[in-house]
Amino acid sequence: MASMDDMPEDIINHISSFLSYKQATKTSVLSKSWLNAWRARPTVSLTLDYENFSEELREEGGYRFWDTRTKDKRNRKFSKHVRRTLKNCTKEKMGIDEFMLVVRGIFMWDSLIKRCLQVAVKSGVKKFYLDLCGSYLPEIFFEAKSVVDVSLREVELVEQSMENIRGFDHLKRLSLYMVQLDNVTFEHMISCCQSIEILEITYCGGDLFSQYFDVPDLDNLWEFTVKLKRDQSLILHEAPNLESLFCSSHEDFIRYIDDWTPCWLDLRSSQYKNLKTLVLYAVGHCYKILIQMEHRFPHLENLTIQYCQDLKRIRIKSDSLKEIRLADNWGLNKAQFDTPSIVRFVFADNECKIIPVLSFIAASGHWTSDISISWVGNLDTSWFFKLQRLLASLVQSKISVSLEVGGTMSFDFNEIRDNLTYHGPQEVHELTLNIHRESLLSSPVPVLDVLFQICRPKTIRQHWSDILGKNIETLKLLYDGLMLRKNQEQSHNLQQLKFWQNNLKGLKVEIFKSRLVWEGDSRKYYAGKQSEQQLEALDWENFLKVVNTHSNALIHFGLEWKASVEPEGTKRKATDKPREEKSSKRSNSKVV
Repeated sequence: MASMDDMPEDIINHISSFLSYKQATKTSVLSKSWLNAWRARPTVSLTLDYENFSEELREEGGYRFWDTRTKDKRNRKFSKHVRRTLKNCTKEKMGIDEFMLVVRGIFMWDSLIKRCLQVAVKSGVKKFYLDLCGSYLPEIFFEAKSVVDVSLREVELVEQSMENIRGFDHLKRLSLYMVQLDNVTFEHMISCCQSIEILEITYCGGDLFSQYFDVPDLDNLWEFTVKLKRDQSLILHEAPNLESLFCSSHEDFIRYIDDWTPCWLDLRSSQYKNLKTLVLYAVGHCYKILIQMEHRFPHLENLTIQYCQDLKRIRIKSDSLKEIRLADNWGLNKAQFDTPSIVRFVFADNECKIIPVLSFIAASGHWTSDISISWVGNLDTSWFFKLQRLLASLVQSKISVSLEVGGTMSFDFNEIRDNLTYHGPQEVHELTLNIHRESLLSSPVPVLDVLFQICRPKTIRQHWSDILGKNIETLKLLYDGLMLRKNQEQSHNLQQLKFWQNNLKGLKVEIFKSRLVWEGDSRKYYAGKQSEQQLEALDWENFLKVVNTHSNALIHFGLEWKASVEPEGTKRKATDKPREEKSSKRSNSKVV
């Protein structure tokens, strides 16, 4: 049997090309042929990571700890390892394709960092990843003329003079994370890198909060992601090929309205003609950005506005927009959309305080709307009228609704029933409910009676996550209300049925394996494999036993309704028109 030493050189070189630097180094001791293959490697991916180097990390309770008594020894050991590795690279005259250096702790790393960069630059490095724990970046870094990808993390650039900062002629991607630098240094650095295509800026800047980043003209830039500290500003000039722009304030200051501090975005170009995706998180005065957006962003397809708490009203007009997502803008009360190409609309509010008034001019094709509302205040009569108005504004779309309700309920069912001003409940493709126990106890009228005056869902979904029964009250509500129709049919006692129960033609209950998917900050559960059990005929106790055998499931109540009839007590106003006549002509649509 042939040994590894007897392999042809071509095969050894081929195998070596698939190995990491560390693996290839180990094979170099097998034979002279393997050593020659290691020396002949055209590029090297060199990783010098302080955190993954030490064998003196100990685990306890799922966490890793340093042994502080051997800190100096560990630092010296890592330094020795780095210098030995660099010496081998220099001796063998190997090219370095990717270079990663990570240092940690308070230690005199400056000379080591400088030596690393000298070797990497001399070896024609193409990709840099430097995480330097707040150390200064040596001037030699800017001599890496062959570099195409740079990631700087926790690096100090504040004291760099302008003449030391030179451009990278071939740089395609630049990522700056918690880099300490001033405005002038930043602007000069970016202006020297005209070939940049992808730019990422995350929580950079000096000690002062009131700081701006001025991005000069970048003709090749097509993807820009910026996460600013509180009250920082971004100024963006010409970027004719920009396709994606993501701008966000610091995550610690965007989720709570009492401490909400926005960042600021100033777009200086009159037009970003190739922009397709725009995401604004906690951006102050974002409505100004959207003024004349049909001209400013003529090809925009995806728009997300989230945590913009000073946003009260918004008007969006665009022939190209396909997806709009509004989330957690707690001050928003009115919005108008003239978007004939829309495919999907999302409204989500995890701490909903206002149900906004929406107005849509007719879309030219089929589109869907996803509404997710979490309400923790009092649910009075006006709340249900606002919900009805919201659903009515989405009548042209395929509607999915998710409602989480907490707090007390003080609505007047008779007033809701007698004052609905539309013709029949709104058809809803999918309804997800989570009603807290205190809400159910505070209402003398079942919530389903009110909801089914407003809408007719084809499917009601209930997520069941564990056998502790977190959502058991809502599940019991659905079982009692929906199963009653079938039980009354069997006993031939249909006179006790409520209006909506008389209109419920069929019911099918199914259980699916649940699959969680995050969409932005919102959770969505998708149905996977279906259970074969038939649940419609079970009483509550046996129904619950079956459900408890599924630790992570989606329960689907499939509802089939009779032909649309006006709810009990609903009066048609003289000004009302048949629904088909309302289906909108763009020229006659009113601004909300």
